[in-house]
Amino acid sequence: MLRGDSLNELVVNVTLTRLMGCRRPGDAIGRVLYQSGSNGGAGKGFPVVGVVADFHIASFHEAIPPVVIEHVPAREQNIAIRLTADQRDVKGVKAVLTAMEGEWKRLFPDRDFNRLFLEDYVGQLFGQERKTAWLVNMATGVTIFISCMGLFGLGLFTTRRRAKEISIRKVLGASVSAITASLSMDFVWLVGVSIVIATPIAWYFSHQWLQDFSYRTGLSWWVFVVAGVGALAVALVTVSIYVIRAAMANPIKYLRTE
Repeated sequence: MLRGDSLNELVVNVTLTRLMGCRRPGDAIGRVLYQSGSNGGAGKGFPVVGVVADFHIASFHEAIPPVVIEHVPAREQNIAIRLTADQRDVKGVKAVLTAMEGEWKRLFPDRDFNRLFLEDYVGQLFGQERKTAWLVNMATGVTIFISCMGLFGLGLFTTRRRAKEISIRKVLGASVSAITASLSMDFVWLVGVSIVIATPIAWYFSHQWLQDFSYRTGLSWWVFVVAGVGALAVALVTVSIYVIRAAMANPIKYLRTE
């Protein structure tokens, strides 16, 4: 860029062409946009010479705004550079950055060399979402662990309380699979009730959270089905340890005092 370069033409995005009343983005080519004058009137006009597709300049919380791309050297404070080194090649990236910093200090010894990777910038835009995701994952893990411990204790209590009933059924010819299925249905019923209660609550809070984004996905029904099936599977695996052990136990152990 030469020192004598100055603003004489503009490039706009598709959103701005719609605000300009263009039916097609290409119709904006050749139109003139005016700067605001010092007295509030129209200032100097600049022709539109190009239209680019809409792209995000902020997080997904905000809709894509109308954008004007202009060349004003006095306002240009940053430069974007694509590194040829692979990001997985840490040594290569460090070598390129070291060379860039050395050249910068040679040309601008009185200014600090500041660099920022694009992925770091994008990460800053969604920093709050990452923290929220981490907290939700941690809370979910703790909740599942506590729930499994509760089911584990409930399974142990139930099998001991119904030990004689299980023994009598086994003596009368009930199979291990039939006894296991009968005992497991009590836990399936409890988990099923909890799923029915939790599903609308989870849908409501998820829906409210998505409303903060201008661009968002919908909540599919299969997500809740998968979550429910997963909860049932975890519950059955947790209680099956004692249920199967009780069903396979020797009935004499519990009936010899009768």
